[in-house]
Amino acid sequence: MERKISIGTKEIVSKEFMGRDDITSVIIPNTVTSIGDEAFSFCRNLDNVSMPNTVTSIGDEAFFSCWNLANVNIPGSVTSIGHNAFCACYRLTEVDIPSSVTSMGDYLFNDCQNLTRAIINASVYHIGHGTFNRCFRLQEVRIPDTVQTIGVMAFCDCSELKNITIPSSVSWIEDSAFEGCGLTSLDMPISVTRIGAQAFMKCRSLAEVNLSLWLKIIDSHAFYRCKSLTDIDIPESVHYIADHAFQGCDSLQTITFRGLTKMDEDAGVFEDCTSLNAISVPIRYLDIYENMLPDALRGILIGNYY
Repeated sequence: MERKISIGTKEIVSKEFMGRDDITSVIIPNTVTSIGDEAFSFCRNLDNVSMPNTVTSIGDEAFFSCWNLANVNIPGSVTSIGHNAFCACYRLTEVDIPSSVTSMGDYLFNDCQNLTRAIINASVYHIGHGTFNRCFRLQEVRIPDTVQTIGVMAFCDCSELKNITIPSSVSWIEDSAFEGCGLTSLDMPISVTRIGAQAFMKCRSLAEVNLSLWLKIIDSHAFYRCKSLTDIDIPESVHYIADHAFQGCDSLQTITFRGLTKMDEDAGVFEDCTSLNAISVPIRYLDIYENMLPDALRGILIGNYY
């Protein structure tokens, strides 16, 4: 059934059409300015929504679990989209977020399992927690150059996401941001200063990583079990690598430290890196690294002049 919202309506209130399985499409008139929290949540046969250029806000869980929603236009009038607004919209394949949007909630497209393309033109500073978590078929993403942080689990388990361009505005990649992604290479912009815990954990196809020259901290399990990684160059700027950061990278053969980077001897930073055959460090810090690394790795330390 097609549902036409009455002309003159200014707001679709919270839970107004929640759970209405009889609704298959919605036409919203140009008098509406806001779509309330959970307004169309659990409308599981809803497959098409047409929004006018008068809508400015889309509430939390507004279209949550609309399993059959395949087409949605977000007009250039929208400034805010709430948490979980399109979570579990299984048939949604593409989304374009306009530059008018200045606020995007967490878990916005979480579990949109057939989403393949997401163009974010929004003027936001943060990609929220779990924004594209479990978007297994996501292949193309555009992140705007206003973004400063990529949130916890933002792209977790996007297993078909092979490449992504991280803009030079980003300074922090938060915990599990790209955990379990299909990334094959990573060219990190110089602006990134911190990589969060498990940020690239189990990116099993990640073979090439170029770290930021301003990077300071690599947190716990950041590259855990990145099984295709063969070498890593740690910039001089990195002053700390946390526990198990590269554990289980069993194709990793060479590590180059450009400066003095603190690690705890018993932290298992390179535990189970069974192919590791050379760790190159500045010769002036050779004695320090010998005391910092576990016994098993001291025999492959090489001091170099650079």
